[in-house]
Amino acid sequence: MLDRIDKLNARLGDELTDPLRIGVGIHMGDAIVGSMGPPATPIISALGDTVNVAARLESLTKELGVPLVISKDTAAYAGYEIRGAISHTVPVKGRDAEMDILAISDLSEIQFDGNVEAAE
Repeated sequence: MLDRIDKLNARLGDELTDPLRIGVGIHMGDAIVGSMGPPATPIISALGDTVNVAARLESLTKELGVPLVISKDTAAYAGYEIRGAISHTVPVKGRDAEMDILAISDLSEIQFDGNVEAAE
């Protein structure tokens, strides 16, 4: 998505006063996922604390000025090493405890280390 937004901005550059930007928040955990709405036009939706936290992380991308915010637990579980990411401990609306996150400005710094079993 982040790659495509750069390409879209290049293509629409003459028409936009400001470039389009998106932010992505990533968290992991249980969620309820299902089809909702009328049978002819259902939508897939996800509910739960995990989804709410991911949405809060997405909103942090604006505050931190980065395209991607991921919870540290998620990055570790997935086996990713992220050089150049800035670590933060932040309050998350709707949760009592603060959360450790990584703010990532350069996506090329994300590298899979293949050590998923160690994170479990």
